[in-house]
Amino acid sequence: MDISRAMVALLAAGIAILPACDGPGGHSGHDHDHGPHTAQVTVWENGYEAFVEYEYPVAGVPVQFITHIAEIDTGEPRRDGPVTFVLRAPTGEETRHVEERVARDGIYLPTITFPSPGAWTVAVEVPGAPSPATTHLGDLEVYPTEDEAIHAPVPQEVDGISFLKEQQWKLSMLSAPAARRSLVARREFPGRVYPRRGHRVSIASPLTGRLVVPPDAAVLDVGAEVKEGDVLVFVEPSLPASEYLQLEIKLAEAEAEAVRTEQALELARATFSRNERLESVNAKSKREVERARYELEAATAAHGAAVAVRARYDKARSLLRSFRTRGASGSGEFGPLALRAPISGTVVKVAGSPGELVTPDTELFAILDASVVVVEAAVPEHEASRLEEIPDAYVELENAGGQVTRVTLTPVHAGLEVDPATRTVPFHYHAANPDGRLRVGMAVDVLMETGEASDVVAIPESALVDDDGKYVVFVQLAGETFERREVTVGIRGRGLVEIVDGLDGGERVVTTDPWAIRLASLSTVIPAHGHEH
Repeated sequence: MDISRAMVALLAAGIAILPACDGPGGHSGHDHDHGPHTAQVTVWENGYEAFVEYEYPVAGVPVQFITHIAEIDTGEPRRDGPVTFVLRAPTGEETRHVEERVARDGIYLPTITFPSPGAWTVAVEVPGAPSPATTHLGDLEVYPTEDEAIHAPVPQEVDGISFLKEQQWKLSMLSAPAARRSLVARREFPGRVYPRRGHRVSIASPLTGRLVVPPDAAVLDVGAEVKEGDVLVFVEPSLPASEYLQLEIKLAEAEAEAVRTEQALELARATFSRNERLESVNAKSKREVERARYELEAATAAHGAAVAVRARYDKARSLLRSFRTRGASGSGEFGPLALRAPISGTVVKVAGSPGELVTPDTELFAILDASVVVVEAAVPEHEASRLEEIPDAYVELENAGGQVTRVTLTPVHAGLEVDPATRTVPFHYHAANPDGRLRVGMAVDVLMETGEASDVVAIPESALVDDDGKYVVFVQLAGETFERREVTVGIRGRGLVEIVDGLDGGERVVTTDPWAIRLASLSTVIPAHGHEH
């Protein structure tokens, strides 16, 4: 989000942009200039963030605990229901105080009396199934007298940017800890979706004739699903001698193509088998084996298509010879020729209407099987030279609601030639496409995993803010106190970014709307008391 959009979001939420204010403990908006000192505790545990403020407690004197409870995953405040404060005395005796309801969204205001001085421990339980979520606030010192509480040591002030919990909740602001993990780097390259070889076919009539719809069948239209062998349409041909000669020529060409592709298939099969054997003794690389497999698949598809074309022409000739043998009325016509679907898939093109005269150069149907498609990424030649093997990759697709679906790609083949115009190398992948969201011809961004870094500090990329050319994050020091921190970034992958310098593991950073914190740091407005309790 840029700074102008962040400002609009803040104003739309009715939020004032407040600067830091140095009160006890560095808290702004809850400071007390006179009387007992105040303390703050912020804990993220078991799905909840608890931010608690209280005056130094004195034995036998009621003290109010201003307690903010929110869900870590959503940033939403707890709006109803009880919470229980579990108090453990220095003697080990346990007391439970139930606060039945919120005073305001996210805020509980229990008044608790500690009967004796000493080091007490405090925890907050939020009801839930199968068991309550417990957030431990740690040790709390209860003083024997008010005078001792007033003169007790004051914690070192935390200097930071103030941003109140109510402001955070209106923006559903989230934070997350920097964590150590193995991170896979990714690079983004332009790509395009293609059909697999042999999975988009065009169907034309081998003869000149009129189109006839199959008996008891509907006229096929775009979008129809067909299975291999289904009759698409009949052609009632009219073949003079010249066209019969043309049919014989085309059949001869189809037979020659079938023989050629069969020989190419045998060669591809032998090459693949040889490369597999050589790989087993480390004489060939895995990449060479994968390339041979890709070429074998291509040769198999090409031969299948050639055989199908030959079969159609051969059937047409058989029908014509049968007509001539039987002898007919001399009209030059014979029984209709069925055009069948050579593959299963979806009809994506239809030409011609029933009764229309068509010629062999007319594409009547196109059928596409897009259940699995090819995704070709264009990798710049200098990037391709660094990749020893074709890397894992994926494509992200966003729907109308903004939800992103990740489609994993299966590596197939890294190109061996550089396109002289674009200076890129094609990297081929297969992608399962059951819902058809990857459309043939579609432009996509291919995200390749190009490297790995182990045991690095990483945060979500959304936490980064480009501030005058420098990367910064906003560290949550306490419930309402933040710090601007410049960081040095490393590799990125799957929504995460490596932090090389500037942040330690375990520190929490704002991951949604960090620009709002930056705006708060730039404000010169002097805040009034931050909360109304």
